[in-house]
Amino acid sequence: MKLIKILIPVLLMANLIYSQQAAFNLNRLNYGSEGSAATAAALGLGLSGIASTQSFEMNPAGLVNYKNDLTVQFGFGLNSSNLDRSYPYYDSFGGFTDYGSYIYNQNVAENVSGFISYKLPFALPFFSEPHLSVGLQPAYDFNYSYEEEIRDPFNQKDKLLGYINWNQEGLLYSIPLTFSFRTWAGITMGVQTGYVSGNLKAHRDIIPWKTNDFSADSVRIDRESESASLITRFGLQFPVNERLTLGGVVQLPTELTFKIKSEAAVPEKQTITYPLKAGIGFEYHFINELAAKINADVYFEQWSKFENNFQAAPLMSDASADSSVYHDVLSVRVGIEHLFLNRVPLRVGFFYSQYPQSESFARTMLTAGTGFTVLGAEFNLAAGVQSQEYFQNDLFDESRFGLTSRTDPDRVQDTDYFVKIDMQYALDFTK
Repeated sequence: MKLIKILIPVLLMANLIYSQQAAFNLNRLNYGSEGSAATAAALGLGLSGIASTQSFEMNPAGLVNYKNDLTVQFGFGLNSSNLDRSYPYYDSFGGFTDYGSYIYNQNVAENVSGFISYKLPFALPFFSEPHLSVGLQPAYDFNYSYEEEIRDPFNQKDKLLGYINWNQEGLLYSIPLTFSFRTWAGITMGVQTGYVSGNLKAHRDIIPWKTNDFSADSVRIDRESESASLITRFGLQFPVNERLTLGGVVQLPTELTFKIKSEAAVPEKQTITYPLKAGIGFEYHFINELAAKINADVYFEQWSKFENNFQAAPLMSDASADSSVYHDVLSVRVGIEHLFLNRVPLRVGFFYSQYPQSESFARTMLTAGTGFTVLGAEFNLAAGVQSQEYFQNDLFDESRFGLTSRTDPDRVQDTDYFVKIDMQYALDFTK
């Protein structure tokens, strides 16, 4: 408990890290972001769990640790993205005064997840306790919305000129099939292959309040999955002793291919190659009096091999194409769980990762969660928050609305909230 009290202020301070010039909002539009946590327990522990002995979200080898014949889980999640965009304004002498907010967008999107795990009632040569699972997990999130009122900043009545409505819908799910087993010396191994498919629909409309202010403009871009894509993971866990477990996992590169439909000049196909990801971690159970455990993972992601031949953002806005040279990144995930009264878990977690676009940027997330049991069903809930501040040029040049172009970049404050709740129920057929 004392350890948790010390860590919480440190994690809160670390979560306030912010950066300089960037375009994180547009990256999601171009090639999406990883889906939310598969379970509430994983979110509460900062997305750590490569060596977890209670779950297999991060490492398929952990499936063996489900001791019951049949385990069923269903989860529901909410992601809220809050964007506050402001521009600098100056006094009559040209001196900087402050930033004035002119856009606030709040977007909420839901997701579902779940799995069914079955302990096979037989042993196979060279390994025991074979387990099989099939499920549903959020894989890549392309959802993005942006709304702006176009106003004349030099008009004393703040004259309304028009509206910008920009929306992209697309959450790609994975249907993972997992197989895990135990070998010699207690080592567990697992393999997981998830089928990914889905479509993306994007539109952007510039609507004048009065037709004589400027011309209306619309763009539509639809992307349809052209071929099956697979997310493949291999993992193992090694119990060193009753308190310490080590783990490792490798996720192979994943390629998504879309057929593009649009009236704009676009290529026929978009191919996105997400990079290789490899991680190692440990889980350590403290002495019984503390009733606590810690999970810590380190991941390597080979973003220098990332490929993407199409960017939607420059067609949907006046933003420049992303010309970043992507580099390999490291991420650290730490989670601590303490059991109150040996029954009620309190979880806190911290996630830190470099951004592949630039070594100057870092992503941090603070999470917390808990759980309880009712009539044999285990419920878990968790929440996470990450905040980023950066600067970005105006997405739509003022000159297209008959105004004077702004040369100073906007300040963008982007805060994301994640909430996850799930229920798990286990059955034994032999009892």
